[in-house]
Amino acid sequence: MVGVATIGLALLLIVYGFVGRPRSCLAPASGAAMERLHLRKPALVPVMLGLITGVNVCPPFLMAFGNAAQLPGLGPCLLFFAAFSAGTSVYHAPLPLVGMAAKREVVKSVGRLVAVTGLHVHPLYTGGAVAQTIDHGRYQTLIHRPVFDGLVGQREYGILQIRWQPKDANLPERIDEAIDLDADNTSEFTIRLNTKTNTADLEPSGERFLSIDEVIPVANARVVRISLKRR
Repeated sequence: MVGVATIGLALLLIVYGFVGRPRSCLAPASGAAMERLHLRKPALVPVMLGLITGVNVCPPFLMAFGNAAQLPGLGPCLLFFAAFSAGTSVYHAPLPLVGMAAKREVVKSVGRLVAVTGLHVHPLYTGGAVAQTIDHGRYQTLIHRPVFDGLVGQREYGILQIRWQPKDANLPERIDEAIDLDADNTSEFTIRLNTKTNTADLEPSGERFLSIDEVIPVANARVVRISLKRR
């Protein structure tokens, strides 16, 4: 039976290598969580992305798991997976040298070519591009563009991110600001932000602008993400 399973996994590995597998993007589902992590602990973002990328059922791992299940005890299993990890790490060993290689002009040229393709971090992580910057003297209000980007096309529901950034010190304890999203001299809603308790109210809510999704403290700045519906 083990032999049949091994042969089946070997055939699956061949298909896996030549045909590939369907790929999906976790950005729409994990955008808010990754944004919080990016703002609070940016150093952990690569770690989490690596873990998410590694959580998949691939034939090599299934074959390794099957072989480990035949070993007589826990010790041999641990040694087997340690060797499995060391073997696969060989492919990642050159990565620390990428920084050194980036100094070479040819590598910079490749980077420019990649940039031309339009590859970028999903806007659900970053909040989208800044559409307006409003100067209040002591601080600025940065209004991002509404983000409805999905894996394919636009989604019905999205997020709007607004950031209050102090220029030199802390933000005021309370900020009441009317937001003119379309820059047509007519405010769509008002946000009442308490920077001490990190809470916010949205008026009016409902219709297009649904609710405050979260308030994120980022050092002395505050980021508010609003759930909204596409027109």
